[in-house]
Amino acid sequence: MRWFNNLKMSWQFITGFMVITVFAFVVGAIGILNMAKMQSQDEHMYRQALVLEYAGSAAVNFQQYSYDALKLTTMTSQIDIKNALLQMSQYRIGSNDSLKSLKSIDSSDIVLRIDQSWQDYQSKMDVVTELINAGDLDSAKSDISNGVYMTGTNLRNDYNDLLKQAADQIQSRYDVNKSQSASAEYVTIAVLLAGIAVSLTLGVIISRAIARPLTKMAQVAEQLSCGNISIDGTMTSKELELRSRTNEVGRLFNAFLRLIDGTKLQVEALRVVADGNLTREITVRSGEDVLNRSLHALTLKLKELIISIADAAEQVTADAAVVSDFSSALSQGVSEQANTVEQLTAALSEVASQTHLNEQYAQDVNALAQKARVNAERGNGHMREMLKAMDDIDDSAGKIKKISKVIDDLAFQTNILALNAAVEAARAGQHGKGFAVVADEVRSLANRSAKAVQDTSGLIENALVKVETGIKIANETADYLNQILSQVGDVAGIVDSISSYTREQKQSIAQINQGIRQVSHVVQDNAATSENSASASIELSQQAALLKDLVSFFKVHDAPEPPEDGEEATPEDVLLISPRQHSST
Repeated sequence: MRWFNNLKMSWQFITGFMVITVFAFVVGAIGILNMAKMQSQDEHMYRQALVLEYAGSAAVNFQQYSYDALKLTTMTSQIDIKNALLQMSQYRIGSNDSLKSLKSIDSSDIVLRIDQSWQDYQSKMDVVTELINAGDLDSAKSDISNGVYMTGTNLRNDYNDLLKQAADQIQSRYDVNKSQSASAEYVTIAVLLAGIAVSLTLGVIISRAIARPLTKMAQVAEQLSCGNISIDGTMTSKELELRSRTNEVGRLFNAFLRLIDGTKLQVEALRVVADGNLTREITVRSGEDVLNRSLHALTLKLKELIISIADAAEQVTADAAVVSDFSSALSQGVSEQANTVEQLTAALSEVASQTHLNEQYAQDVNALAQKARVNAERGNGHMREMLKAMDDIDDSAGKIKKISKVIDDLAFQTNILALNAAVEAARAGQHGKGFAVVADEVRSLANRSAKAVQDTSGLIENALVKVETGIKIANETADYLNQILSQVGDVAGIVDSISSYTREQKQSIAQINQGIRQVSHVVQDNAATSENSASASIELSQQAALLKDLVSFFKVHDAPEPPEDGEEATPEDVLLISPRQHSST
């Protein structure tokens, strides 16, 4: 099976599927042929079943027809005879229809003989029917008992032979179909079993040709992921034979072996670097060898880092003394800053005290302004009430003026009535003297009422003028009060703003004071830090010396630059450990 193992995986799968397809085609062809045979046999059986059905129907109708014909020989009533003849006519029609259908599907000799016998039987029965209709019952009975009966017996025997022949043919076809079905079933099962066996065999072969190598390579990949690079030493000779395959499995296996060799080279290079030797060259096999290029770059960077650390240690040692001197100078400057901060703190405390007093004064002024505003609002309210009262007085005076006018009109009418009464009294003569005296008194009262009304109107007019003057003065006073109220509100707003600004100033001073205290703490911390820096600089100098000793563990040397992308590695770029060459046959 070496040739099959060397086939490409696609051709291996195609071969397996083609074999399965061939067996499926064979099974399908056998099934189709058997179905065609069974269809032909079923058609023949169907025709025989129709023959059996039509012959049976014709025989039953004939049997009923001949039975009714025999009954005619015993009947005496014309009505019974007429009914019997009518019933026989229906059986005759049914038998003719069945025979017609039978002849359409079967033209054998026995069918033709039955048809001829039936025609003779009908002819003889027609003669019998004519005799019966003519009233000659004795002759009719004689014909039925002799010629008609014999013809009917022969026809009945032919029907029995035809039915038996059809039943035998159906049974024969059934036996043949059963035998062919069993044979087809055995052949189909045999082909299916053979196909299953071949398919399973091909499946096992393909599985062994693909699954086993892939399983081994999966184990190799898992071991590589765990860091085990000595896997090739544990492989059996049969597993190593996978290198000789020319398909995808062989190429993949050889690629895994090359991967193991490359990983060994990389591990060896890393071990050398871990030992502190940075002069060892790293193999860069091609421009696409990203890992070895990265190792090469890592070696260069690590070497540069070690050199930089050594230089930095030298620089740290030199700078430690400078830091110590700066720390001493910083300590002296921090002491002077601490004194200045204390003075600034005292000055800010005094400013905070004055700001607090200003806030108290502003709050007192704001309270007085609020009281003045309340009093002005009250005065303005009383003034509005007074204006309303004056408006009411003005309305009442107008009403009184109208009433006075009405009274004046009444006095004028009364005076006219008094004059009319005096004239009437004069006309009356001696009898009207008393009435004249009353009229004079009424006129006198009317005149006095008119005079009083005029005086009252004058007083009301004067009062209205004074009320209007008072309303004008009250409106002006209300305007002044509104202006005072507005100004008091402005003063209160200004005082409130001053109070707010004072509070903000107080908070700002408190924040500044807090900041000064923090600066004081920072200055004190700086003083302590400067002292610690002096001692730390000494410790730093000692650590720099220790770092120089540690860096001396590494051996540094200029490593060659890696090849550019697409450029092949030169022999000088290769490690002493050469990759194993795998043959691919």
